Amino acid sequence: MDKTGRWTHELTALAQLISAEGLEETTKWDAPVFCHLGKKVVGIAGFNSHFALWFFQGAQMPDPLNVLVNAQEGITKNTRQWRFSTWNDFPIEQVQNYIREAIVVSETLEPLKPNPLVIKPGPLLQAALDQNQAFQTAFSALPPYQQKDAILHIDGAKKEETKQKRLRQFIEKLSL
Repeated sequence: MDKTGRWTHELTALAQLISAEGLEETTKWDAPVFCHLGKKVVGIAGFNSHFALWFFQGAQMPDPLNVLVNAQEGITKNTRQWRFSTWNDFPIEQVQNYIREAIVVSETLEPLKPNPLVIKPGPLLQAALDQNQAFQTAFSALPPYQQKDAILHIDGAKKEETKQKRLRQFIEKLSL
């Protein structure tokens, strides 16, 4: 919840405010997360310079105050964060409105599905696939997760000779 120990009072008050909206508290990733009908709605956490609310469907929520930010641009697609650096000017009514809106969104919208990670073979593996039809057929018959694992294993080697050794072993494993 607050690994720094700096925001204990603020996060406790925030948890009470969220619970008053009827959300069920659970713990995910060592932090309080509040759910509605089994769906994650909002989480809270304390950091060195701020404490924050995390709205799990934040990208799909209206943001009339323009306060929601993507804390991990390019990584998170849907989660948005509202950061606070003091409790003195904490906008309780506005926070309650955002929490209520997050509950409505969780009831009406489906979460955005992440784009599947596409990993393409590196030059060595691609050349082997292009030159050996039997290998290409066997490789294509593998489930996507096994193709991805093979690509990462072969292309993840630092030395070229290690990549070649792993490629030979993989071809042998496929009995070609």
